Amino acid sequence: MAKDYDTQIAKLKAEREKLDARLSKLAQQAKDENRKRDARRKIIVGGAILAYMEKDESFARAVRSILGTYVGRPKDKEVIEDLLKELAQPAPAAPAADAAPASPPPPPSSNENATAPTTTAANPYPFLSRI
Repeated sequence: MAKDYDTQIAKLKAEREKLDARLSKLAQQAKDENRKRDARRKIIVGGAILAYMEKDESFARAVRSILGTYVGRPKDKEVIEDLLKELAQPAPAAPAADAAPASPPPPPSSNENATAPTTTAANPYPFLSRI
């Protein structure tokens, strides 16, 4: 009778080992997928920011200031060196009076009741204050 229990215990332990291996593999796959998704999100957001920097100089200066302040690792600074060099350049002349100033496009709204942050002369990009 004791042999039956030993056999059943051994069988269940073997099943548990197989399940643990499957669980570990699945957890690793989820981790890898999340890491890939995060990297892709960063690429998309970075691309959008770089594209808008080309259209709006005041936005570009704000982003450069943020990069200069928050990017600390020398290896990372080397990668964005071209963006940081433009920090040292003087600000361009003010646009002509008849030219309309560039403004950021409004964010898509999924909730009509949500209140959008308001822009001011001191902070034309209030969404940057949340970073």
